[in-house]
Amino acid sequence: MDARWKIIRERIRLLTKYPFFGYLALNLTLKEDESIPKMATDGSYLYYNPAFVDKQTEEHLRTLIAHQVLHCALGHLWRRQERNL
Repeated sequence: MDARWKIIRERIRLLTKYPFFGYLALNLTLKEDESIPKMATDGSYLYYNPAFVDKQTEEHLRTLIAHQVLHCALGHLWRRQERNL
């Protein structure tokens, strides 16, 4: 199964088991990006490296998606303002 479908499947599982995280995860558009090492978000997109995603277990991938969603939910992207960390 390719990386995109693995992420889609885990977002659906998040939606059924943890609706709050699943709902937020569905609002991020998936975008493959081999230039990043793992996963990232800018609040609109969920960027993922397919080689990294392919190596993850279902449970770990689900956790990684929830982690990215929490960056948005907790405002980490916007609190940073002009700082380049």
